[in-house]
Amino acid sequence: MFRQPPSTAATPAIKAAYLKDSMRASAAFGPAVEAAVRAQIPPDVFEQIEAAAKIEWLPVQLDVVFTEGVYQVLGESGVRKLSHDAMVRSTEGSLTGPFLRGTLRLFGLSPAHLLKLARQFWQVVYRDCGRAEAVSIGPGESRIELFDIPPVMGTSPPYLKSIQGGIEGVLTLTRVQGSVELDTTRKQENRFTFTVRWIKR
Repeated sequence: MFRQPPSTAATPAIKAAYLKDSMRASAAFGPAVEAAVRAQIPPDVFEQIEAAAKIEWLPVQLDVVFTEGVYQVLGESGVRKLSHDAMVRSTEGSLTGPFLRGTLRLFGLSPAHLLKLARQFWQVVYRDCGRAEAVSIGPGESRIELFDIPPVMGTSPPYLKSIQGGIEGVLTLTRVQGSVELDTTRKQENRFTFTVRWIKR
């Protein structure tokens, strides 16, 4: 059984709406995969996610447990695809959709401008989970840095890969071809770097 930590203002948390989107993304893999994922995860994890209102904050550990369950069934590629698909669909949702759609309307299909929203996106989705900063390196290249994220996130390779997959979803949204590289060499400083490169299709 998953034991939820006490609910306090300082508990690292994630918006329930984003977790619900991830659950829907896993269901899109088909009934057999969904059942296999559920078999890897304590039932009360799903119960807490399903019972929560979209605007509620849930412990981020629930998302980590869910992601690691997906990893057990689908591996790294599956975790990245799930997060990729959730990001692509996020433009339709009420949580992050408004400012994502607004940015696309204002700046067009620009990865650089959409990646600049990393800080705002992080603040909308997470609470007390460190911060994200985006830096433009040059034409066709940006970097996203994560600082001071909770150990439950930073010590979970599947979870870091899921973040990588979400950033890959930005490339799909902006209709470019590219790659996202994860650098964990500074993890002892609780700092993680995602280098994003792209070219127009």
